[in-house]
Amino acid sequence: MKEEIKTFLPRSFLLVLSVLFIATMGYHFIEKIGWVDSLYMAVITITTVGFREVKPLSVEGKIFTIFIILLGVGALLYFAQNLMQYTLEVEIYERFTKRRLFGKLKGLNEHYIVCGFGRVGSHCAEELAKARASFVVIENSPEAITLARSFGYLTIEGDATDEEVLRLAGVERAKGLIACLPSDALNLYAILTARSLNPQLYIVARVEHEEAEDRFRKIGVNRVVSLHSTAGRHMARLALNPSLEYTGDIIAGPRLKIALEQVEVNPQSLLANKTIEELAKTCVGATIIGVIREGNIIWNPNPSLVIEANDILIVAGSTEMLLKIGNLSDACKF
Repeated sequence: MKEEIKTFLPRSFLLVLSVLFIATMGYHFIEKIGWVDSLYMAVITITTVGFREVKPLSVEGKIFTIFIILLGVGALLYFAQNLMQYTLEVEIYERFTKRRLFGKLKGLNEHYIVCGFGRVGSHCAEELAKARASFVVIENSPEAITLARSFGYLTIEGDATDEEVLRLAGVERAKGLIACLPSDALNLYAILTARSLNPQLYIVARVEHEEAEDRFRKIGVNRVVSLHSTAGRHMARLALNPSLEYTGDIIAGPRLKIALEQVEVNPQSLLANKTIEELAKTCVGATIIGVIREGNIIWNPNPSLVIEANDILIVAGSTEMLLKIGNLSDACKF
């Protein structure tokens, strides 16, 4: 019904303008008066305000005026009806939407709060949705809010650094908060506000500048992700070692990262036809924690397992060793 009113409202307004145009043209040509006087006559006739005519009307002018009054009053009433109905429906719809939103927010418990729905925040929300986790998105951009709602995400349009907005998102009952606002300063302020409201909140934050990592940890952020440094390391590894199928990091401590990669064993590779035990003795600093063979994963493989061509090794260890493990002629001597 609301969409129908949105269509009828401009149409009814266009009808009023059309009657006004016809009346102006009629008075100009029938009564031989100027354009301003013709428009004046058209307005007072359609609105029935009762002001005096510019000049005494002719018989033709009087008949034309009767026609314009009937047509104009009908058009105005039609427009007024549509305008009132649209206003009432918008108000009722907004009240209903807010009430439903508040109801959903009050029902949240042990949920996650995603602060920001930009390039990073949208991916965070996507992963949470895939995991069927309860979450709410806080974003102050109307365009981003519209996009988030198009995916069916629960959203709050507001400032994630505002205490009242965080309370509305149920920060006291939340399990975790993901801070991915556009700047380190905004993330910092949002985190400080959220931490003061919920000291047990698990917080993950993105940082633009690596030098801000220590500052974030000092205020109680559980995990800090530096997008630029992470992407840079991964891209360098992929460029240095074309045999890598996947590269990532495991955060083992504030300043300790363990590289995790998938290495494809080419038929010409020196890895082929070697056992896990042989590789472990010669490649110190790298541990094979799994082997993908013909679509199946062998976790914690037996030391006697022979590595075959086209296997994909899941390897953990130091960056230096993993960058070379795809080419053993450089990394190890058999």
